[in-house]
Amino acid sequence: YKEMSWGRWYGRCTKPCWAFVCAILFFVLLVVAAVTPWYVLSLNQNDGDNISSTLYYWKGAWEDVDMKEGPNGRKYSHTQWVEWSQMGSDRPKTFYVWAASLQAGAAAVALVFALLILGVWLWSTYTAQIAHHLFCNLTKWCVALVGLVAFCANIAGWALFIAFPHALYDSNLCKPTPTTHDDTHWCDSFSGSDTIGDTDYLWGPSVGWIVAVVAAAPAVVSVVLVVLTATTSAAHYTSVGQQQPQDTRLFLNHNFT
Repeated sequence: YKEMSWGRWYGRCTKPCWAFVCAILFFVLLVVAAVTPWYVLSLNQNDGDNISSTLYYWKGAWEDVDMKEGPNGRKYSHTQWVEWSQMGSDRPKTFYVWAASLQAGAAAVALVFALLILGVWLWSTYTAQIAHHLFCNLTKWCVALVGLVAFCANIAGWALFIAFPHALYDSNLCKPTPTTHDDTHWCDSFSGSDTIGDTDYLWGPSVGWIVAVVAAAPAVVSVVLVVLTATTSAAHYTSVGQQQPQDTRLFLNHNFT
């Protein structure tokens, strides 16, 4: 029964229906990206004796350290939250907050985009009629433009964040090598890895940034489906209070006795 219900629903879902689903997915992914870390720095020393990771969120950084006391000593863990104000510069905060603000704006516009799709094509003819009058019979193009704005804000947010590692240099959060003293690792590249002696370094984007990038896909699909959807001009809608179509009136006036 469930398989039949899914098949019937799948077959009845039209372009606006799928556009709405993609728009909601776009919004949900942006919310997930906002609450997860966007960048990670990790250190692994002596094959796991000492492990350290730093996850960057929009409010600061979360540090998690596992250390071993001596060659045969026990391991202990230490975690702490580091505020932006505790860092040596405001540049990391500036880059992150700007990127997060663009994502928040994209999420807000994406929600409006989804509601417009719902109101114009899926809710009722009355909301569709209001939308057509409001947008001067350019409904689908105006709705698509709203989706495009959300998509562009999303792209701008995660693209701007690519410069985040360079901002870490001003906060003295780079690791120069003992040989050249000028390889600043994550301050020179967005992602990468290196080994110095018995220590492995790894840095790059974390879950939040990756999810923000993936969110662009359903946004594009939704906008394209809106553009491909046929719309009816406002003149084809019957205004509220006008007479019903002839065939409906005949049906209502028919004597069944």
